[in-house]
Amino acid sequence: MGIANLRTAHTALNERIVCLKHSGKKGRNILYWMSREQRVEYNFGLLAAFHYAQKNLLPLTVAFCVAPEFLGASPEAFAFMGEGLKEVEAALKAKNIPFRLLYGHPPARIAEFAGTLEAEAIFVDLDPLRLKQAWQKELFRNCDASIYEVDSRNIVPARIASGRREFAAYTIRPKIHRLLPNFLSAPPVLEVQEGSAKFYENDYSYFETLPKNSFWTGGRSRALARLREFIDKKLEGYAVFRNDPANEYQSELSPYLHFGQISSLEIALAIKAAKASEESKAAYLEELIVRRELAENFCLYCKDYDNENCLEPWAKANMEITDREPREHIYSFEDFASARTHDELWNAAQIELKTRGKIHGYVRMYWAKKILEWTPSTKDAFKVAVSLNDRYALDGRDPNGYAGIAWSIGGVHDRAWPARKIFGKVRYMSYSGCKAKFNVNGYILKVMSLLARHSQQSMTVPTPAATNLSPKI
Repeated sequence: MGIANLRTAHTALNERIVCLKHSGKKGRNILYWMSREQRVEYNFGLLAAFHYAQKNLLPLTVAFCVAPEFLGASPEAFAFMGEGLKEVEAALKAKNIPFRLLYGHPPARIAEFAGTLEAEAIFVDLDPLRLKQAWQKELFRNCDASIYEVDSRNIVPARIASGRREFAAYTIRPKIHRLLPNFLSAPPVLEVQEGSAKFYENDYSYFETLPKNSFWTGGRSRALARLREFIDKKLEGYAVFRNDPANEYQSELSPYLHFGQISSLEIALAIKAAKASEESKAAYLEELIVRRELAENFCLYCKDYDNENCLEPWAKANMEITDREPREHIYSFEDFASARTHDELWNAAQIELKTRGKIHGYVRMYWAKKILEWTPSTKDAFKVAVSLNDRYALDGRDPNGYAGIAWSIGGVHDRAWPARKIFGKVRYMSYSGCKAKFNVNGYILKVMSLLARHSQQSMTVPTPAATNLSPKI
């Protein structure tokens, strides 16, 4: 299958590579299609492509294609991505590796560029989302090069951790912990490519036209700064305060992880080496490794990850009963998007999402569960929650988000609870329960302060209607 050409002395790299298509074609270049992993450091796909190129005495080129639209992502998300891509190009240039920035329909543009290069092999990032899988299949049809998939997202490669959909964290945790020692080490440093290289004049003007989220700056350098700030100022108290939205003990790294501007492996190694309580380090690594890789497993082995068809049998039976129960409140998609509900905590969460591009993890569970309570059915709740999160969250359009919504609305990765109205056996969360756990008023005041700062930046967010986002419910 062509894997022999890829064997290296680094076992953890070998285990991450899957040959998707072996053509036997001889070419003049090797191409790495950077997509999900937008970084040079700790990038196993780039390392595998570099090793193949060196072994076959061929030059390596990296390409990234900006799609005109991606699952409803906001202009601010594209702007954040653009900031990171500029750093990628600079880092690649320091390694004497050309970077080509393309625009258009990704599989068509990548196939065209691969043809221009006469690429012998193309390396792609593992991505379980349906759209990315469809792009890969289109590339297969339109390109005669060999194609290799590399998992740079997960510390324990997803296909090695498990070959099936896992039921919950407790079923995947022992599998990951058993394999973790084999993968919890830094990869080789990318060497400088020898020979002369043709560098491209890339056009970033598109990104300059986009509104930016004033709370975030994209790119690896900023990701590393946030990681250092988290370790220095927040990690020690993480175990105690991580679920308190009124306090600031989250790492704020999820947007950078989503865009692949920093690796979870690099973060994990930094956390393990940090001077902090073992309890806090263990709590953070559980979220970073087990929970994130459970979400990856969910999307890899369940293609209905963003709708009600992902539910376990007990939850589907539950849905058939609860969907017939009358709701006290029913809101339209526009009501949800504009934070026009009777619940001040929910409204604050939605305002935080639209303003900051991210909701505190604990509040996001409440946010999704109330959408179930205030829409006509489970199907409608999935549509609203997924559309809002994909649109406004910088870390949306991601397995972590889809798994979180499925947990909140449909009990995925959870167990059945005592039955109650509307939720049935799905775990319930209430306003009063939140008040007992954290300072709700403090959180709301914090969000209002963010909104005031945000308004001063004159940031424009297109309405769902203007972007044809509003789902029919």
